[in-house]
Amino acid sequence: MLDAVSGALSPEFRSLFDEHVRSVNLVQRHGEGREVNMYRKDGRKVVFPERKLIEDVVEIVLATVSLRREGTKGRIAAKVWVVNGDLFEIIFNARMARVKEVASIEGVKLNEKFFAKREETSWQVPDRLAARWKVRDANPPLDKEARTEALSNFEVGLPDDYVQLMAEADGFRVDDWLVLGLEDVYETPGAPGTYVLAERRAKDEGCDLALVARPGRFVLFDVGDMPEIPVQALSFGGALDEAIVAK
Repeated sequence: MLDAVSGALSPEFRSLFDEHVRSVNLVQRHGEGREVNMYRKDGRKVVFPERKLIEDVVEIVLATVSLRREGTKGRIAAKVWVVNGDLFEIIFNARMARVKEVASIEGVKLNEKFFAKREETSWQVPDRLAARWKVRDANPPLDKEARTEALSNFEVGLPDDYVQLMAEADGFRVDDWLVLGLEDVYETPGAPGTYVLAERRAKDEGCDLALVARPGRFVLFDVGDMPEIPVQALSFGGALDEAIVAK
């Protein structure tokens, strides 16, 4: 039945749904009831999928599956519920004894309200960021664990306002510039403690100019001719503004 639901989903969402299905390792059926609950356990501990099917919604129906009972014209409906963002429960409109008589799956009806709500709650570029730059191809922030691990890789701390910016969007494009996310920042070759935070990549070509953070200042590094171009701004945002208009 869950395979039928999976087959009705878009390829992008199907992959996430299938992850939830594969993670289930304990199914609880209530013999006299109408529901089947799905859990994920690590030993005695209940665990949850890393990625949610939907954000900020306590419970909502994802799909209704129509089932035909063997040897009859009777139908059974099964609603697939998502609770706190996780695939959790199937509720039938008949007791389990009747469900056992099911001969085939007749169809799957996706809940349009689920996908409308999912679109509403999907991550979007914060207004403050969008108001400053014409941002595109932005990535949502890393989760707390990944963010902490990424920051631990730098012997010299990254600029404060860059780190704060990555809490809003972990990497994005503006004009010809690619602002690197925390996991993509790299140390300048031959210059320990200095880091490339953004690269100019016109028309998806290779990097010809890099915005580099040095202790207490920023510079533009010409990849071809190798000279450093001083930047007046003392913040990453200001330095990026200068970089955007650099020739």
